[in-house]
Amino acid sequence: GINAEYMGIINMEAKVEAKVEPKVEVKEEEKKVPAEDKKEETKKKEQKKGEKKPAKKVEEIPDICQLDLRIGKVIKCEKRPESNKLYFEEIDFGKGEVRKIASGLQEHCPVEHLLGQMVVVFCNLKERKLAGYPSYGMVLCARTADEKTIEPLIAPPGSQEGDVVIVEGFERKPCPDINISKKTNPWTKAQPSFTTAADLSVTWNGKAVKTDKGVIKARTVVGGTVSQILFTKFTPH
Repeated sequence: GINAEYMGIINMEAKVEAKVEPKVEVKEEEKKVPAEDKKEETKKKEQKKGEKKPAKKVEEIPDICQLDLRIGKVIKCEKRPESNKLYFEEIDFGKGEVRKIASGLQEHCPVEHLLGQMVVVFCNLKERKLAGYPSYGMVLCARTADEKTIEPLIAPPGSQEGDVVIVEGFERKPCPDINISKKTNPWTKAQPSFTTAADLSVTWNGKAVKTDKGVIKARTVVGGTVSQILFTKFTPH
């Protein structure tokens, strides 16, 4: 009887041990798993830190699209004692926008070719003083290769103050005020591609330069280019 009872106790203890041992092993494995996961997460984070983010693509806007060219009406044009080269103008762009602009055209065209006329103006030019006059923009002109003839461009019939000038096939995306003293500015790069055709129409890389009223033209210059009178040529008295 004792032996059977003793053997029963041993069997019970063996069963308890058999049940307990697997539970202990599972718990130990469960403790190990999170630690391993943390190591993997740390490695991944370190790898991400080391990886360079791909550079954002910057939209390349053609130089010609960055120019703000508009039609303006010259409502004032006068000579002043401060300069024998400049005309001092006020140009109306509609909607209450009137700009002061100085143009080095005294030696090239009479006041009548400007006063009261619709002209093409390069508007997003950084403002600067010329002979003490705050000039914000440039009147664009047709010019012969020898520079003997320089004349303001002519807007199409029916033009109104503020009409937008475009190059056919290109979308305007004017940039902030351009400093043309910098060699890499959009105007300097786009300007050589302007030409005046046999019919006096202005083109850029063979594409028409126009408004919704028609094409921009030169007065008399055939086979010339379009430019502004450079600031370096402005010489006060």
